[in-house]
Amino acid sequence: MSIKVMIADDHGMIREGIKHLLEFDGTIEVIAEAKDGEECLTYLKKCDILPEVLLLDINMPKKNGIDVSAVSLNGSQTGLAAIIIDGQGKNRIVVYEGANAEIDPCEAADSINDSLDLLLVQFETREDVVINCVNRAIQKQITTVIDCGPAKPFCLEKMQGATIISPNESETKTLTGIFPEDETSVLEASKVMMERSKARFVVLKLGDRGCSVWDGSCLKMMPAYPSEVMDTTAAGDCF
Repeated sequence: MSIKVMIADDHGMIREGIKHLLEFDGTIEVIAEAKDGEECLTYLKKCDILPEVLLLDINMPKKNGIDVSAVSLNGSQTGLAAIIIDGQGKNRIVVYEGANAEIDPCEAADSINDSLDLLLVQFETREDVVINCVNRAIQKQITTVIDCGPAKPFCLEKMQGATIISPNESETKTLTGIFPEDETSVLEASKVMMERSKARFVVLKLGDRGCSVWDGSCLKMMPAYPSEVMDTTAAGDCF
């Protein structure tokens, strides 16, 4: 089967050239085109077949492919993560925070406005930055997702009411003191996570066992898709 792609670019000749290159060997099919960001979003909301890949121009009329209005430079280097892979495809990550450690919590929260549909945060930035941003998004009733990586102690009680909070196994152990090794411990850990964060949903990422979803009344275990794992780098991010 071919990979389904949508191209958004305000230059028709460029769209046509990219389409010709992508479809040359038959493994990729361009199923839709848009001349700006708004047209792209309108298509995605109404289409019957969603593209698997969006190829977006950064600079377009109306909505751009990437909004970098909140990005600033302060002279520090960007963060770095060194990832070590073991023989089973599992990884260990050593993080140098760099400029991530210098984000101003008030400036970060001020960049969250009513135009956002969703806020996704993780623990690679400072705790006060994450807390400020999550609370601002909750206040504005924006869907809020907390990815609890990397594993480290965190004051979840200071941000109450996110939409989803999602740790993996080691992060769950760090935040609850419970390793989710079976359905009983998964439920117990999920309850602790919900009590601490007051999130609407607790989603535990359980590696090759899939994931669990707890909504406060029902626990659903969702098995992983069978696959030959070569490298788990960024698996949680993709999830």
